[in-house]
Amino acid sequence: MRRPSSRFRRRSRFAGFGQSSGRTIGVPGPGSAIGGPADYRQAPAPGSYKHAALGVPAHTHDHHALNGLNDDDHSAVAYLLAPRAKLRIVAPAGAPYTSPKTAIEACAAGDCVLIMGGTYDLTATITLPDHDITIIGVNREAVVLNNTTAGAQNVLYLTGKHGVTIRDLTLQAAAGNTGSGIYIDSSDDVTVDNVAINSVELVRSIYARSATRARIERVTINTGGGVGIYFYNTAVDCHIIHCRMAMSKDGEVYGVIAQTAIDRFLVAYNSMHFTGAAVTRAIYAYNADDLTFERNLIRIDDPAPGGAIILWLRAHTENNAHHEIVGNRIILSGNLGTGIYLQTTAAPWTLDECIISGNGIFDGAVGIHLVDARVTDTLVHGNKVATCTAGVSDAGTNTQALDND
Repeated sequence: MRRPSSRFRRRSRFAGFGQSSGRTIGVPGPGSAIGGPADYRQAPAPGSYKHAALGVPAHTHDHHALNGLNDDDHSAVAYLLAPRAKLRIVAPAGAPYTSPKTAIEACAAGDCVLIMGGTYDLTATITLPDHDITIIGVNREAVVLNNTTAGAQNVLYLTGKHGVTIRDLTLQAAAGNTGSGIYIDSSDDVTVDNVAINSVELVRSIYARSATRARIERVTINTGGGVGIYFYNTAVDCHIIHCRMAMSKDGEVYGVIAQTAIDRFLVAYNSMHFTGAAVTRAIYAYNADDLTFERNLIRIDDPAPGGAIILWLRAHTENNAHHEIVGNRIILSGNLGTGIYLQTTAAPWTLDECIISGNGIFDGAVGIHLVDARVTDTLVHGNKVATCTAGVSDAGTNTQALDND
């Protein structure tokens, strides 16, 4: 077979497209115009490009390089001329943006905001305007978004969005700010990764209301109290993993709340440390199914008498089932507080078919407490309950308590 000339081999792969209105479709040269959508619809299938010149049989099956575009009512021209995602760079000086709020709120779908090192004072909430926006800091410790306004303001807020990513930065709020660090409302596929949240009075560091497939990963929370991470009113296929919390307050403190219509929810490999709170709930979940709490390290120093429950699962206004509490390490002090607490509020609600296995619970008043007979068909197996006043307190029905030490 004769080798094609070098001139032919250098030609564009579009050069063999067919003709329409008397001209060949190819890569335009200087001063030329691209043909309209009809030109592309007349193009032959890719398998027929110059096969006669090469002596190679053409493909006989039907395929078309642009069928997908045509089927979606797009043309190749529309695709080539479509707007592209933008990178918006923020820096204290010398960048296109000096304000993260201005850059973020100017975004269209798919844009990325890269924030260079600096502390950026904010006087109002940053609201994400579109889907698939990425906000990324150049370094978590070097990039600080600091809301300086008191009152119920959020640092970052998104509602009705999907595909948002927030990572590698620090959020702060002034004393008297009683909002949220990140408020996620009615959104899906949101990722918060390697973010630090520091505050004195934020009511919720992260608040997710009606969220699907939210991922909270490697987040560090240092706060004077309130709630660390709060999922409310529908959370499906969400997880909290590899996070660290240090919370201290004279009052009521919650590490994680999962409340109402929660399903397939994972809390794993987190570290939580609480000090000085009169009431502490490290993890509080109710009206939920298929929860997994695995390999968390939770510690409370100097808990108030009766004021500490580390992991509290509660059926309230509906039946709940299929929770797994596995491999957690729970450390209380002074023989005060309860490690794992399963409860229903009233008949006819039940809390069914749970597994409590391989946990270590130390220095509490009660290690594991199944509070009432509506906690049913639960396996309590292979837990280490040491230096607690009571090990397993079981008022449940059909409980299998085996090999607990």
